[in-house]
Amino acid sequence: MAAKKKLNSGVEIVLVLVLLTCAPSLIHSADDNRLLVNMTLVPNSTASALGAFCLDGSLPAYHLHRGFGAGARNWLLQFECFFPQYALKYIETPFFVLNSAYDVFQFHHGLAPPSADKRGHWNRCSFDPAACNANQIDVLQGFRNDMLAALPSRLDGMFINSCFAHGQSESQDTWFADDSPRIHDKTIAEAVGDWYYNRRVTKEIDCPYPCDSTCHNLIP
Repeated sequence: MAAKKKLNSGVEIVLVLVLLTCAPSLIHSADDNRLLVNMTLVPNSTASALGAFCLDGSLPAYHLHRGFGAGARNWLLQFECFFPQYALKYIETPFFVLNSAYDVFQFHHGLAPPSADKRGHWNRCSFDPAACNANQIDVLQGFRNDMLAALPSRLDGMFINSCFAHGQSESQDTWFADDSPRIHDKTIAEAVGDWYYNRRVTKEIDCPYPCDSTCHNLIP
């Protein structure tokens, strides 16, 4: 998700918010030296008020790197396990939502984690959606519907495709390549560009699985 804000000085700042991830993050500097950014836990009182906890009940956290030199006013902010339906209503600046309706991480670790599926009923479905039975497909479609219902109505920028993916802005293959995922023949980069430069309102929502043949699915 990208959010943009005009500072009092007129300098535009872009914050890249990576939501719905629960893995430690390494941020690469320009010379490719690895920079480990310290993690700050959200206080329990704040998390309780927002109802924002990780899937395992632990506190959410964030990494903040303010930049330096020529990039002193360009910040990188990454949230860990901070569910957007609770956070978005507190963000006043314009933001763009980019996500898959069938996020693979949430599918494997939230919707059907092995710890809750001791008999392995979801084993085949989890790694090959074509092997899902009718009831499992209904659960997946309900997962998609719940996500769409949680999006704020005031959004003027989004790209929600029906791919089994997790993170589609990091790679050129999914961002802006000849065979990148598309909705209404528009790539993610084109949709974000239209929104960022105020060319048009961009609300791209894909049809439900299995209609999208442009996906770069992580499974199977």
